[in-house]
Amino acid sequence: MMLLKHRRGKPILPLLESLWPDLRAFKEGEDGREFVEKVANYALLAATKKERSAIIKQIEEQIGTEEKEEAMTVASALIQEGLETGLQKGRQEGRREGLLEAARKMLLAGVDAGVVSRAMGLPRHKLAALRKK
Repeated sequence: MMLLKHRRGKPILPLLESLWPDLRAFKEGEDGREFVEKVANYALLAATKKERSAIIKQIEEQIGTEEKEEAMTVASALIQEGLETGLQKGRQEGRREGLLEAARKMLLAGVDAGVVSRAMGLPRHKLAALRKK
């Protein structure tokens, strides 16, 4: 199937648009609804952020409200995953900034650069840059 040839990073919406007639027909067959839901879920996972809302709208228009509800569950999971990733990156950045600020203050207080480097786990070239700030 064409969808399996899709590669991440490329727009999936045009491909999905061309598949709707086949998906609607396939939905009526045995195990068809489950297959269509899987295709819709894959499309949401592979889609860019900009494409996701358009895909959810198309799912409802093209194959029905039940499938939209399934897609919304996947979309909600994607949003939650994005939030968690953002929070994790924010925490890491905050820790890093705190570490650099503490090292800068130690250097300003006259603590030897070698001691600061070992204590904070920072290379000396980073310390040299901190002194310039």
